[in-house]
Amino acid sequence: MRTILALIAAFVVWSLAAFVLQMVGFFGLLGFVLQLAAAVAVFFLVKAAGKDKGPSASALPPGFSTDFHHDNIAIDTKSNRVWLRDRKSGQTSTLDKGNLLRWTHRYTTGNHGTWVKNFIDVEVRDLNHPKYEVAFNRHSELSIFGARKNQAECEEWQSRLTTWINNT
Repeated sequence: MRTILALIAAFVVWSLAAFVLQMVGFFGLLGFVLQLAAAVAVFFLVKAAGKDKGPSASALPPGFSTDFHHDNIAIDTKSNRVWLRDRKSGQTSTLDKGNLLRWTHRYTTGNHGTWVKNFIDVEVRDLNHPKYEVAFNRHSELSIFGARKNQAECEEWQSRLTTWINNT
């Protein structure tokens, strides 16, 4: 949805730039390049403006201080707790560090060897909900660049969990 909105905004800017540039007297290749630059800049600004910068404050329990956070996972190092949101059920849970058993990076291999559909499967000490599937899909995987960003963020969080558990 954000991409469609960005495309519409870019088209509006493209049209306005054409009108303004023609009024000023910029025709031909120079006018086209200026129109294109304005449209591309607005596209990326609008697309980036709506990005989720982590879980909303209402999703987190009271008193949870996020030292590190992503869309579906957050760590509070002061109280040694982790917040997880399951992709399938949408259920959230706050767990003590000692209740994390293991985690695995799971993905599907896409075109050009990229990893798409990146998840960390977190197994916890909870009989009611023993496994959380934490999704890393902040960036569109229609491009190789978005897929690689999701992969890198997932790998970073896998390392972050390991470091947090083993070194503190």
